[in-house]
Amino acid sequence: MQPPRPKVSRSPDVLTRKKGGSSRGGSERLPDRTGSGSEGLPDRVALPSRPGRPPTHAERLVQARVAVVHPTQASAPVELDDSDLSPKTWNHCFDQKEDLRLPSRNATFRIYAAGLTQETSLAMVFLHGGGHCALSWAMVAERLKAYCAVLAFDARAHGNSFSEDENDLSAQTQVYDAAALIKAFFEERSMPVPKLVVCGHSMGGAIAVRLAASNLLDNVIGLVVIDVVEGTAMSALPYMSSWLQGRPKSFSSVSKAVKYVTRAGHVRNPDSARISVPPQMKYDDRIKRWVWRTRLEESETYWKGWFQGLSSSFLSVKAAKMLVLANVDRLDKDLMIAQMQGKFQNILIPAAGHTVHEDQPDETARVLLEYLQRNLFIERLDDSAETSVFQQRRPIPPCC
Repeated sequence: MQPPRPKVSRSPDVLTRKKGGSSRGGSERLPDRTGSGSEGLPDRVALPSRPGRPPTHAERLVQARVAVVHPTQASAPVELDDSDLSPKTWNHCFDQKEDLRLPSRNATFRIYAAGLTQETSLAMVFLHGGGHCALSWAMVAERLKAYCAVLAFDARAHGNSFSEDENDLSAQTQVYDAAALIKAFFEERSMPVPKLVVCGHSMGGAIAVRLAASNLLDNVIGLVVIDVVEGTAMSALPYMSSWLQGRPKSFSSVSKAVKYVTRAGHVRNPDSARISVPPQMKYDDRIKRWVWRTRLEESETYWKGWFQGLSSSFLSVKAAKMLVLANVDRLDKDLMIAQMQGKFQNILIPAAGHTVHEDQPDETARVLLEYLQRNLFIERLDDSAETSVFQQRRPIPPCC
């Protein structure tokens, strides 16, 4: 789900980004892969501010500590012909798919997997956003499957997953769905559940946080949340219904739906949209047109529960945490303070829109891979590189 964002007034005061990371904090700047530093990107990032108020000292510190990723190319809405927007298959991204029936959940879930073997000791589990589907992670999975196992599944009432109660998208229901599905997937293969890094985007990020905090899975060692912050999400909810009402209700073809999604900027990468949009559509025989698979407006009663208390739940998780954002102004007060205390790593990919992992799959995969290496979840690929391990510190007492 991509909620409309409230307008943020920006102060004319700007700071040049700090060209180095702190040895103690969790926002060490990532090495530039473009070969020319900040080529193609502005050298300064405007700080969020209230009208008439300069940035606070805390806001300046946060900005100095946020790692900024420089993409190899900027991401922007594109203009393509319908012939360039035909659906693409997922086979080159994932190795297998399965429709797994869970009687305990009264549901059947579509799950995709790649890089899985009997010796698998680490798996990344990806949770998609509201209205999206598992294949929104396809291009990221393609880039990570050589390093660890990757799993992605359609949530209930999304994509190719079906349940007896399609309207129940509460956070609790989705958390129990995810835990039961992961256990059943590995049990079916006579494999123990490996160590898990749970990664979610938007609604899926909120569910990932609550899943990691629930202790339903006792081997979650990592948590990655992509472009969802409690304060921003809660302030956008009042506008969500009108946003959903404003989008087209049906399309004459799936290619037309892909064209709408890319032209509107919801997904800026047409290659990803050609994979992820088709499962978001279903054919309506009554009107002979393609309509949205998920009717998000019918789940409005659960929206607040997805995001309320998200920051405190995120910070309570003991696993190594990383927050990936498209814009620094999405940090709320609690996260600002915790980020300065080194409780989690914060990465900024400013060239992406809300669907960060689809707009910039290469940079997202690189960020995730370096996160896995930094926390020693996988071996570093370059033994000659300087070892830099992100260590989460204990909360600093107020007296200090």
